[in-house]
Amino acid sequence: MKDKLYSGAVLRACQLLGGPEEVARRLGVSRLLIMAILKDSLVPPPAVFLKLVDILMSAEAREARRPHDAQASDPAQGTRA
Repeated sequence: MKDKLYSGAVLRACQLLGGPEEVARRLGVSRLLIMAILKDSLVPPPAVFLKLVDILMSAEAREARRPHDAQASDPAQGTRA
């Protein structure tokens, strides 16, 4: 069984960014390269994988902050008397 590290990371980026075209654009690579990684046919170059990790880390950090931000701006979450 092949290691799914690379394809899993690309798949998550596709979910976050809206598809392989946007992932390819953000990484500065071709859509064909993204599709090959998704199919476990190709290991991405290290520089591309590091950019991918940066995208995933930034997205995860934004998601981690989102519930806190939503509570702070929700008047229903105010203090009770």
